[in-house]
Amino acid sequence: MGRRKTLQAADVARRVFLYSKGKSIRSSRNLRPEMVAFLDDFTQDGMGYDPLLCAQDKPASISATASRVTGGWASVDVTTSFEGHGFSVELIQNDGDWLIDKVNCAP
Repeated sequence: MGRRKTLQAADVARRVFLYSKGKSIRSSRNLRPEMVAFLDDFTQDGMGYDPLLCAQDKPASISATASRVTGGWASVDVTTSFEGHGFSVELIQNDGDWLIDKVNCAP
């Protein structure tokens, strides 16, 4: 059961990449409403970087490298195709679904 929860959380983190490649963030059911509000505020005056990927440019790929699940909370470490680049994604489980709560750009 714990492994399945971890894999689901990592899968949601990988979906961040798909939405950053041109799909509307608003159409993602994998973001908490608070995260959508943060992105709305962040993008209002233009963006210096992509807050979901912690990068100015789009990487060719991302990989979820490690996951930690504690109850209804998970953290997924993510690396990108950029050398030495990574970040973590925090998720909260809501009605059985993992929702992205926060992206931490600092390693």
